[in-house]
Amino acid sequence: YVTGPYRFLLNSKEAIDYSDLPLIVFDIETAAKNKTIFPVVALIIMEMVMKKIEKLGKKTRVRFIIDEGWKVLKSDLESFVEYMYKTCRKNEGGITFATQNPEDIEKSAIAASLKLNMDTIVLLNFHGKEQFFPSLQRTFDLTEFQLDLLRDLKVRDDYREFLMIMSGHPRIFRYKASEKTNAVYTSKGIEKAQIRDLFKKYGKIGPAINQYIENQKLKQREKIS
Repeated sequence: YVTGPYRFLLNSKEAIDYSDLPLIVFDIETAAKNKTIFPVVALIIMEMVMKKIEKLGKKTRVRFIIDEGWKVLKSDLESFVEYMYKTCRKNEGGITFATQNPEDIEKSAIAASLKLNMDTIVLLNFHGKEQFFPSLQRTFDLTEFQLDLLRDLKVRDDYREFLMIMSGHPRIFRYKASEKTNAVYTSKGIEKAQIRDLFKKYGKIGPAINQYIENQKLKQREKIS
């Protein structure tokens, strides 16, 4: 955009090289609300990631994760999906699409391309959401046995199970995160607010997380006593 209300976008005064950064996160939630700029921004980000993969070559394994943002891939970008997969495979990288609603994939214009390139499928628990099972079965060609495994997944306070299907072979795995991992990636508003306040107090995320964990343990001891 050279002129108009969006001329401030995509106009950095300096070229930025992302090649040496081990982790890059693009939060495009605000852009996603704007139907005009979202497709442009998303396409440029994906193209930039592809260039990063090509530049690093096979010496570095690159993983491209699209969480919900894959919805921007409309029918006119279906060929770009194929290009993404081919580029990643050629350079020993990988692409992961994440969604909370399997019907989004089934109804997508690029569903055929996604299904063709899905070597590994990871499914979390769908307890109480069996209305999604018909869509899951159609989208991922799940068998009745695999659906039964999905129904049997357990979620506890200290761990959760997930179903991984690799080349048609299902396996149940159990994931148990550390206290620090749970604190860093919590999505609960109250917990995030507490950590944010501690970060303001200490000025560093490490001490803030450690103090947050200590506070949680203290609360548990007070409940027991």
